[in-house]
Amino acid sequence: MKQMNRILVAALAAAFSSTSLAAGNTASVNQSVGSTNTANITQTNLTNSSGSIDQTGTGNSANILQNTLPSALAADSQMSTINQVGDGNIGSIQQDASGGVASVLQTGSNNTGTIQQSATATTANISQTGANNTARLNQYASGAVANVTENGSGIEFNAVQNQSSTLNYTTFGNSNFFSLNQAAANAIATAEQSGDFNTAIIYQFGASDASVTQSGLGNLTQIYQGDFTISSLNDTAIVKQLGDANRTTIYQMGSSNNSASVNQTGNGNYGYVFGMGFSNVMALNQVGNGNSGSISLNGASSTNITQMGVANAADVTQSADNSTISINQTNNETTGLALAGEGGAIGNQAAVAHQSGDFSDLNITQDGLNHFANVFQSGLGDALNHNVVNISQSGLGNSSNVNQSGGAGNVVNIVQN
Repeated sequence: MKQMNRILVAALAAAFSSTSLAAGNTASVNQSVGSTNTANITQTNLTNSSGSIDQTGTGNSANILQNTLPSALAADSQMSTINQVGDGNIGSIQQDASGGVASVLQTGSNNTGTIQQSATATTANISQTGANNTARLNQYASGAVANVTENGSGIEFNAVQNQSSTLNYTTFGNSNFFSLNQAAANAIATAEQSGDFNTAIIYQFGASDASVTQSGLGNLTQIYQGDFTISSLNDTAIVKQLGDANRTTIYQMGSSNNSASVNQTGNGNYGYVFGMGFSNVMALNQVGNGNSGSISLNGASSTNITQMGVANAADVTQSADNSTISINQTNNETTGLALAGEGGAIGNQAAVAHQSGDFSDLNITQDGLNHFANVFQSGLGDALNHNVVNISQSGLGNSSNVNQSGGAGNVVNIVQN
C-alpha cells in the first residue's frame, strides 16, 4: 500500500504541474522508510515552480524535469530539490528555464546525482556523503553557478559549462576524480581535494581563473587554458599541493597577461608550466624532497623557480624579448636526483637553455652540494644594454657554463664557494 501511495502522489504531482502555461505550481513527494521507491515530477510551461523529493531508504530513484518549451512565453522561475538518504540512490534534475535552482543531497553509498541546466543564471548544488558516489553536471548557458561537495571514497565528478560560469568543488576522501570543461571566456573554477589519489583536470578557454588545492598522497592536477585558435587574455592558474608524489601540469596558450603559480610541499613533487604570449608571469615554488620543476615559455614573460629540499631540478626555456628568469635552490642533504643526461649527480641542478630575445635577465642561486648551472642566451641587447647573467653557488662540486651570443652590454657574474 505504501508503495502504491508513493507512485500515486508522483503521478498526481506530474498531472497537476503539466498544465500549459500554469502558474504557481508545486509538487512535493515524501518517501519515508522503505526500499526500491520511485518518484517523478514533471512541470512544463511554468512560472514560480517548485519540485521537491525526499526519500529515505535503499534503491530509491528520483527524477525531476522542469522546463519551458521553446515556443512558450511563461516566466522562468524554477526550484527543484532532491534529498536522498540510503544506499543505491539515483537523483536527476533537468531545468530548461532561466533562474532555476537545483539541489541534490545524497547520504549513503553508491549514489548518483545528475543536474542539467540549459538556461541562463542557473544554480546547481550537489552534496554527497558516502562511498563510490558519482555526480554529473551540465550547464549550457551563461551566468551559471555550481557548488559541489563530496565526502567519501572512489567519488568521480564530471562537469561541463559551455558559457561564462562559476564552479566550486570540494571533496574529502580517497581516489577522487574531478574533470571540468569550461568552454567560454570569463569562467571561474575552484577545486579543493583532501585525501589520497585525488585528480583534478580543468579545461578553460580564455580570460578564466582556475584554482586547485590538493592535500594528500598521489595528487594530480592538469590545467589547460586557451588554445592555439583563441586569443586568450588574463588567464590565471593557481595550484597548491600538500602531500607526497604530487604532479602538476599547466598549459596556457593565449595572448598576454596570463599568470601561473604552482606551490608544492612534500616529497616527489613535479611541476611543469607551458605558456605562450607576452607579459606572462610564471612562478614555481617547491619545498620538499625529490622535486623537479620545468617552465617553457614562448613569449615575453617573467619566470621564477624556488626549490628547497633534496635533489631539486629546474629547467627553464624562454624565447622572446624582455624576459627575466630567476632560480633559487637550497639543498642541505646529500642524496639527489639527476637531470636527464647528468648521470646520477647529487644535489640541486639548474639548467636554463634557449633564452632568446632582447635585454634578458637571468639569476641563479644554489646552496648545497654538486650544483650544475648551464645558461644560454641569444639576442640583441636594447633599452640601456641588457642581457645580464648572475650565478652564485655555495658548496662542493659546483659547475657553471654560460654562453651569450649577440647584443650589447652583456654582463656575467659567477661566484662559487
